[in-house]
Amino acid sequence: MKLTQKQMKDLWGDGGPYSEAHLSIQERILDGSVSRTFVFVQTVINPFTFRFVKKHIKDFSQDALVIHIINQGEYKNVEYGFESNVHGSEYVSQKDMNDANKILMETRKAIIRMHQFVIDCFSDKKSADE
Repeated sequence: MKLTQKQMKDLWGDGGPYSEAHLSIQERILDGSVSRTFVFVQTVINPFTFRFVKKHIKDFSQDALVIHIINQGEYKNVEYGFESNVHGSEYVSQKDMNDANKILMETRKAIIRMHQFVIDCFSDKKSADE
């Protein structure tokens, strides 16, 4: 199976899928000081990968994190794709940051599994075999 020009554009990468995983710190400022600090893990998935994985979600039935990313995904636009919140917690101690970093690593692996699924489905070898 070959990808159309639009599908290639919706992958965002130069010939392959491109997505992002973000770790961010949010400070809430009340009056003249920081009242609370939070740590978040979020994804930005390219439109083609998100829609293709969603269409084939049964192939990920045992992958709770991919299912979560798809279920939480919210379409922004063609430039910002689908955003998903993976984790959010108050940042009270270093343990909270360590936990968020572990979740970020697992999120990165989940995105790679999603990308690999797309790559495997549209590889030249598979196309030649069909």
